[in-house]
Amino acid sequence: MSTSARWRLPVVVGVVALALRLWVLFEERAGNPLFRLAILDDGQYLDLAAAYADGSPARPWFLAPLYPYLLSVVAASARPSMLAASLLNVVAGTLTAVCAALAARDLVGRGTGDRAGGLAGWLAGGALALSGTFVFHDALPGQEPLLCLLHVAAFWAGLRWLRSGSPPAAGAAGLAAGVASMGRATSLGIAVAAAALALTRLRPARRALPGLAALLLGLAVVLVPAALRNRSVAGDLTPFPWSGGVNLYVANGPDARAETAFVARELGFSPAEMEVNARRIAEAAAGRALAPSEISSYWARRTREDSGGAAALAAHLARKAALFFAAGEYGSNHYAPLERRFSLWLRLVPVSSWWLLVLGAGGWWIVRRRLPAADLAALTVLMTWGALTVVYPVSRYRLPIVPLAAILAAAGIAEIVVRGAAIPRRRRVVAAALVAACAALALGHAFVRTPPSPIASYTNVGSALAREGRGAEAEEVLREGLAERPGDGPARLALGRVLMLRGDHAGALEQFALSEKDPRTQWAAGVPAVLCLVETGQIARAEGVGALLAQRLPQDPALRGEMLAWWALAAAARGDTRAAGERLAAARRLAPGLPAVAEAERRLSAPR
Repeated sequence: MSTSARWRLPVVVGVVALALRLWVLFEERAGNPLFRLAILDDGQYLDLAAAYADGSPARPWFLAPLYPYLLSVVAASARPSMLAASLLNVVAGTLTAVCAALAARDLVGRGTGDRAGGLAGWLAGGALALSGTFVFHDALPGQEPLLCLLHVAAFWAGLRWLRSGSPPAAGAAGLAAGVASMGRATSLGIAVAAAALALTRLRPARRALPGLAALLLGLAVVLVPAALRNRSVAGDLTPFPWSGGVNLYVANGPDARAETAFVARELGFSPAEMEVNARRIAEAAAGRALAPSEISSYWARRTREDSGGAAALAAHLARKAALFFAAGEYGSNHYAPLERRFSLWLRLVPVSSWWLLVLGAGGWWIVRRRLPAADLAALTVLMTWGALTVVYPVSRYRLPIVPLAAILAAAGIAEIVVRGAAIPRRRRVVAAALVAACAALALGHAFVRTPPSPIASYTNVGSALAREGRGAEAEEVLREGLAERPGDGPARLALGRVLMLRGDHAGALEQFALSEKDPRTQWAAGVPAVLCLVETGQIARAEGVGALLAQRLPQDPALRGEMLAWWALAAAARGDTRAAGERLAAARRLAPGLPAVAEAERRLSAPR
């Protein structure tokens, strides 16, 4: 192969991948408020990155440190922003597409010649460069794009180790896997898979030993300093965050089993809430302050105690195993099938990745006899599937191993195109059966158990649109989500607030009444209802609701401040200026900068 031909593949794939990601990022930032507004995981990553950049005192890791650390370095002296986080991932996603193309060419080209290798490279690179699921996540903040890059790099280095027995290649694989494990501990699976295959494939067996030593050295370069850091900060000699036991409970506790979702209501819904509540509950149960590892152990023990029995837990794990192949990418605060509406490209292409997993299974079976190194990708996918089934039932967590499936799919297709009829019929039949079985899991998972609803994403997008004054769009998004999950309290509450802002106070009251049926929003729904009752002339009811909320509302300054502000309007409406002033003063003390407080002040000071 000429030098120009060798470089054509990575250059073309890289240019296309970069241009497409920048285009989609521009579209999403123009139309999608969640690409500009940092909430939930996005906000937590930016806050951590800012703390690292500012040199804030070290604290125990609850979230994986890899992405915020890298973001803090990239942001340099400026405070990390959503745009900086997105651009970091655009670069990572572009490099992933290029590395996948080269890894696929290397995998197949050694077995069937340059023609097949070149075809595999173009197919793998094209799949990653153009696929909606990668383009969408690569334009977002988050660690998935970085983990995708590290998994492909580890696979490529492991492939070279298995082919040549090269210790430097083994060390590179270990280093990439170690760095990836700082983002998600399940990433160690690719290092374990490489070690297992080296011990069974390299001959004589002693050929594997220098590589194994290099692999362990590569891992140690990352894991040992991380463990020493955690021992210094938290007293725990572990390289990983202390959220392991918490994640186990959130993935397998009673709420998780009821919804087949990553949720535990007592811990809250954002990473910051989970961290605080996990510590508070564990220490209350122990009656003393606990080290991070002790908190993690408490929640691991709670997982066993609250498992619902072996049968219930087994059924839950089986549903999660099927959900690994789910057609939708269920994120925490982003949902590609919803947010694709803001991008022309994402409306044209698939934004799920199940089909790559499906084709990867068939591709692996087609090529594994001629290209046994393909087992490295397949075993990594299998081990990750098992680990995520235990810990995470959210399908976006599978994303880092999907590029490996794309490489296998590309290799299988290239093998079929080049060799065609030379592939034994039995092998083709088994490959087709694997594809059919995986497709059945992906497309039929709803019949096994309804997957977790993306209603939270509809609520997030709708609320953000409303905040920008785009009430009609917000109402459309929220009603679309509620058509699937009509009993969701937060979505009903958000829709009520949108209607309230648009002047439909009667419609808003109807939504607030429905929201009160959900324990999560039972009391919060009453807060804006006070204003709607005032606006519709139901002053006595507004007074009664306010009095009840004053006793029952959670101690949230913003929520209580808003309630007091609207309750002050109720007092003013019945002519009690003294009560109105006292309530407004209390609201001002609790939440002085709250828009509701400013609005109540404006109304009460306006001439009558």
